[in-house]
Amino acid sequence: MSKQNSTPTLPTLFSFLGQDLKAGLSVALVALPLCLGISLASGAPLMSGLIAGIVGGIIIGVGSNSAISVSGPAAGLAVVVLGTIKDVGGFQIFLASVIIAGIIQVALGMFRAGFIAQILPTSVIEGMLSAIGLILITKQLPIAMGLINFPGYKTFVTDFQSLHFFQGAWPLSIVGISLYLIYLNTNVKKLSLFKVVPLSLVVILLSSVMAYFLQNSFSSSPWILDPRQYVNLGPIGEGGSLLSALTFPDWSHFFSAPVLKGGFVIAAIASVETLLCIEATDKLDTLKRTTNTNRELLAQGVGNVISGLIGGLPITSVIVRSSVNASSGAKTKLSAIFHGVLLLAGVLTIPGLLTYIPLPALAVILLFTGYNLANPKLMKKILDKGAEPAMVYFGTILAILGTDLLTGVIAGIILAMALDVRRGLHTRHYTLDLVDSDKNHYHMHFKGPVSFYFKAKLKNQLGQIPPHSTVALKVDNHQTLGHDISEIIEEFAHDAPKKNITIRHHERLQ
Repeated sequence: MSKQNSTPTLPTLFSFLGQDLKAGLSVALVALPLCLGISLASGAPLMSGLIAGIVGGIIIGVGSNSAISVSGPAAGLAVVVLGTIKDVGGFQIFLASVIIAGIIQVALGMFRAGFIAQILPTSVIEGMLSAIGLILITKQLPIAMGLINFPGYKTFVTDFQSLHFFQGAWPLSIVGISLYLIYLNTNVKKLSLFKVVPLSLVVILLSSVMAYFLQNSFSSSPWILDPRQYVNLGPIGEGGSLLSALTFPDWSHFFSAPVLKGGFVIAAIASVETLLCIEATDKLDTLKRTTNTNRELLAQGVGNVISGLIGGLPITSVIVRSSVNASSGAKTKLSAIFHGVLLLAGVLTIPGLLTYIPLPALAVILLFTGYNLANPKLMKKILDKGAEPAMVYFGTILAILGTDLLTGVIAGIILAMALDVRRGLHTRHYTLDLVDSDKNHYHMHFKGPVSFYFKAKLKNQLGQIPPHSTVALKVDNHQTLGHDISEIIEEFAHDAPKKNITIRHHERLQ
């Protein structure tokens, strides 16, 4: 009798219907406040974030082959969107940049550029995310205080004299911040409530109830919010149709330099963020499936073209929603698609209720989103990695804060390259040889400086080593290995037992 093939059968879209629908509901509850908050941080119509969430869930959910990741508007792009809208001269013109970004992503996918995130220095990426977090905090703090239309510090000083502009936001922000601090520093997160309802939604619900109570308890009071301090969804929030809520691009500036530049920057940042999220999300997949990154870029590109055509923000795969999806037991793409359907249903059925959400509550959520991106613990971790990663990390942050996102990232990459050149990239690197094909015995020898340039190549080579192999790892001098290369080797060594791969370490060649 012939031996049967033991390869497991991959689940179909409806194989885990109950689990996926439950996970989709959990993700939708997380996504709703984030979609609105990221729109606020982007200086865009609040409806644009919901449109991006719907497109990211349904369109990209169908097109992607990632079983766990969830796409939508991302906090990491808020700073880019805010600057681009200002540079191009308005939101409708900006939508052309979103479409251009989508076209670029489709081209990247067609030309199999799914490896691009692997060749960027980790310290530059971490510095970029931390800089975005710091910018989010500085932009959202005035809104959390209740300041309206905060374009700069001069206006902050002017509005600060008008107590009635922001006094009503104080109770809401204080309660929201207190809830987050309690959640982060106690065991309250283990309560069954927070396993069903995300903290961000609790903050929004409580703030909305407080604002409504103050509004109806006092006919005239400095504690009553200004009408401009509530979510405004445009015509649909006042009973209009979904079509009336859509915004269409202004094509007259499609080939202007600011629009093209905006499209390029959005495509670059969105693609890197998506690919990093996909890499992290694949590790959360209990079925250990691997996402085709080229197809992911294609799906993201199509999603961004559609989002731009109907008035949505740019979209990426998002780690917060993806991790919630995984922890909620999602097994197939159905959960991401269902979350998009739920967002659409909410927009169609309860848009009026969404207009009761106070903007200070959304700002509090974004304050802690920024804090998570620029976490002091991360900064300490970077410092512990050594002088070079720290120099690149902090150099990237300072360059972004001093110029703009694109210029700062380029400066960070140049700094990383300069430090690698200083270490002597012209010397020998490493070899990986199959010594005994019958026993799957490999010999890996690091002979000299190995930089982040070799991340993609090394990761691919290590990934091709079959189970039940033996790898003799020899390093002439550990100081010659770049930080990113050391991390890849450590990750390979950590995961090796799962594939029954034996690693034999030799500190130095004899």
